[in-house]
Amino acid sequence: MRTSHRFFSCAIVVVLVACGTSAPPDTSSENAPAAMSADEAAVLEALEQIDLQWEQAANRGDAAGIASLYTDDGVLLPPNSEIVQGQANIQQALQAFIDAGMTNVDFTRVAAGTSGDLAYEIGRYSLDLRPQGAAPITDIGKYVIVARRQSDGTWRLIADIFNTSQPPAPPQR
Repeated sequence: MRTSHRFFSCAIVVVLVACGTSAPPDTSSENAPAAMSADEAAVLEALEQIDLQWEQAANRGDAAGIASLYTDDGVLLPPNSEIVQGQANIQQALQAFIDAGMTNVDFTRVAAGTSGDLAYEIGRYSLDLRPQGAAPITDIGKYVIVARRQSDGTWRLIADIFNTSQPPAPPQR
């Protein structure tokens, strides 16, 4: 069953990339902005709001607020850990990060796209951890989120994977 969840999350991203996705327009002077439908722009704005709400909830230590951004059966794939499924379990997993002193969470979108009622975002994150009794850590990494439009028109996360870009610690001898 674990493999099917991993496969499902990867498959969603592959399908979205292959099925007419769109990235945010490049506003550099070398490239003209890509044409984007009003619906695509609205979806990308919804993803931006999810990012902002996630950052704000994390920075105030509100694991329940973060978990509310996921569907009831949403999946979180944290580094060096098993798959976490469901809002209650996601809240518990994120509370562990908050308890480890997670602050200064910041997301930067690199790419995003939509396909029907699914959307994805690829980005970079930075955050600080201040574990009790240990030196503070600044982590910089990358993430992929997949969101689904709900029946009321809102967007909620169905899959979220993130991992550090920092090199692994050297082996202890």
